[in-house]
Amino acid sequence: MDTMSEPKMKHEIKPNWWVLCLAFAAVVLDGYDTVALGVSIPSISKEWGVEPAYFTPALAFTSAGVALGYMAVGRLVAKMGTRNVIFSAVVLFTVGSLLTAWSGSIVELTILRFVTGLGLGAVLPAAVSHATAVNPSRLRQSIAVVVMTGISFGALIAGLGGGIVTNALGWEWVFILGAIASGVLLPFLWIGLSGKHPSITPMDPSVAKHHAAVARLFDGPVRSRTLLLWSFSFLIFAVYYVFSSWLPTLLTSYGFGLGLAP
Repeated sequence: MDTMSEPKMKHEIKPNWWVLCLAFAAVVLDGYDTVALGVSIPSISKEWGVEPAYFTPALAFTSAGVALGYMAVGRLVAKMGTRNVIFSAVVLFTVGSLLTAWSGSIVELTILRFVTGLGLGAVLPAAVSHATAVNPSRLRQSIAVVVMTGISFGALIAGLGGGIVTNALGWEWVFILGAIASGVLLPFLWIGLSGKHPSITPMDPSVAKHHAAVARLFDGPVRSRTLLLWSFSFLIFAVYYVFSSWLPTLLTSYGFGLGLAP
C-alpha cells in the first residue's frame, strides 16, 4: 500500500510547470491586448484626423466587454470547463485584435473592441482557476499571483514595444503582432491544458446553474465581503484602465513623440 501511494504523493507535490507557463502566457497576451488601443490612439488619431477624445467610446466599450467577460466566466467554466473557456476566449480576442487592425471608423473600432473585451475578461479568471486547480494546494496562492502578474507583464511589453512597432510598421501592427502571438499559442493551449481534474471539467448543467450564479456572491454570509472586495477592485481597475488607456495620449499632448509616449 505504501509502495502504491508513493508515486501518487510525488505526483501531487510536483508543480505542473507546463500548465503554469501556458496560463501565464495567455494572461500576458491578455494584458498586451488590453493596453494596445491606448498605446495606439496617438497614431490612429493623427492618421484618421480626429481628436483623441473621439476614441472614448472604443475605450469605454473595451472595459464594458472585459467586465461582462469577468461576470460570465463562472457559469461558462461550469458548463464548458476551464480549458475550453481559455481557448475560446483567446480565439475571440485574437480574431478581434486582428480585425481591429483593419477598422476604418470609430464605430467599427468600438464594436470590435467590445467583442475583443469579452475575450479579454474571460481569460484571466479562467487561467488562474485552471493553473491553481492542477497544481499542489500548498502552491496555489503563489501560482495565482504569478499568473495574474501576466497582465502587467503584457502591458509592459505593449508599452515598450508599441512605440517601436508604430514608428517602424504603423499602428495596425501593434494589433497584428499580438494576434499572431495569440494564434501561435492556441494549439499549445488546446493540447497542454487538457486534463480530467474535477475543478476544471464541465459540471452537470443543473448544478452549474446554481453553483456558478453571480447572485450567490450576495448570499447573507458573504454579502458584505463581496461588496467590499468589489468596491476595492473597482477602484483599482478604474485607475489601471484610465492610465493604460489615456497616458500615452496625455504624454503626446505634452510634447512626447509618438514613439516615446507609449
